[in-house]
Amino acid sequence: MISKKKDYVAEFLLASARDKISQIVIVLITIHILREYSQTTKASIDLAQRTLMRWPLNFRLRYTYSNCLNMTKSREYRLEALKQRIIGCNLELFNERNKKYAKYEDYQHIISRHFGRLENINEFLEGKKSYPSKHVQKMIQTREKSDDRLLKILQKLEEVGDLLELPQQVIKTSGFVCILDTNAISNFKVSDIL
Repeated sequence: MISKKKDYVAEFLLASARDKISQIVIVLITIHILREYSQTTKASIDLAQRTLMRWPLNFRLRYTYSNCLNMTKSREYRLEALKQRIIGCNLELFNERNKKYAKYEDYQHIISRHFGRLENINEFLEGKKSYPSKHVQKMIQTREKSDDRLLKILQKLEEVGDLLELPQQVIKTSGFVCILDTNAISNFKVSDIL
């Protein structure tokens, strides 16, 4: 009975992905579902990357991508997660600045919510803590391993990116490595060009 309900949820998400109005919500739900299972962590990261390629200025998608990266044991991914969180925070502050009635307290709340945790994240990256935050710890500890039946349903959900026509990541091997200064992203004119 439970697997039948999960089938219905997957079918609903796939059908709803065609609706232009709810695309971001559908893709976020799908990413969260894929992230919950150890076998589909990579699929959640790939879908989150593709989503960012479509909506690069959506700070919530940056935070979701960061949370997906933190679910791995890779130090490289966890450093990338920190970078994505910083970019997301800058975008959130920029969005807040554009509101007519933004207050100083609103900025302080955003900054304290994200940068107040930097000390914990730094200790985590140095190996002094097991998890970058309590939220990530809870997600990893409650993550499940799916059986074959559920894995088939989860693999169906990976098609959401194709239904939304999200750009595919092009992997090229280059002789040059370009390192983007994330401070540049906070400059409005540079962000526009990027």
